[in-house]
Amino acid sequence: MSEFIVGLYQVYVHRKATDNTPFYVGLGKQSKWRTYNRAKDTWHRSQEWKDIYKECGRTIEIVKANITLKEADVLERELIAKYGRKQHGKGPLVNRTSGGQTPLGTEQAKGKDDPYANRIIDVHTGDVIFYGYREVSEFYGVDKSHVGKVLRASKETWIQKEWGLMREDEYLECIAQGKDPVEELSRKAKIAKERFLKATKYERTEEHKARMRQGIKASKKFWASRHKIGKKGAENPMSKKVMNVETGERWDCVVEAAKANGMNRHQMSRRCAGKIDKDKRFQFVG
Repeated sequence: MSEFIVGLYQVYVHRKATDNTPFYVGLGKQSKWRTYNRAKDTWHRSQEWKDIYKECGRTIEIVKANITLKEADVLERELIAKYGRKQHGKGPLVNRTSGGQTPLGTEQAKGKDDPYANRIIDVHTGDVIFYGYREVSEFYGVDKSHVGKVLRASKETWIQKEWGLMREDEYLECIAQGKDPVEELSRKAKIAKERFLKATKYERTEEHKARMRQGIKASKKFWASRHKIGKKGAENPMSKKVMNVETGERWDCVVEAAKANGMNRHQMSRRCAGKIDKDKRFQFVG
């Protein structure tokens, strides 16, 4: 790369270290923290990407740097179209979309066409009747997050029995262990409901409540003596002093400086950290 320009973007290609085959195309913003580079990052990658990385290693090719987001979007889409996506059987790339930070031109598979969707089975017939939690939520008229709780081992497992549904991985595990999925679902539902009812019947005694209140008060007193709890401004050893570089005026903390200048503490902190280019009046001191 030539001169590093913060705030612009770069497009990169990950290739297998074994045979130089491209397997991923991406883009990343050039951060002011020069030690971080999205192209080199191994976090927040798909499982397919991690499998290839573990087996073959990778080399990094920076195709183009110091370009705008719009230019990076276009170039990323062009490279993905050039090499082809494994998901569509057209190439070696494990990218899940056709590229770009915007949804323009991105094909998102849904339902039966989505290879990553959870396959939901009717335990009475053994047939896959739903593809993904969204289809289940739309069918029963409930929130998608509720479906996830029901189909995982949780206090709502008895609802799973009423629905008669089970994720494919759990269903196949039951079959492999020689268990009847219907009976296994009933067994788990019975245990979950008993635990839930037991928990809801429990009531704390007044003595127990009094001990809890005493413990909370003692804990607050202890931590207030050691940390900044209850201390403000100059009394707080962790507060940061702020200065107006134009007038020389100083404040003991960000909150006081913010109030004096008609803004909230977040706006003042961003200015002191140099993140607001149009306002460089304030900075942290001491």
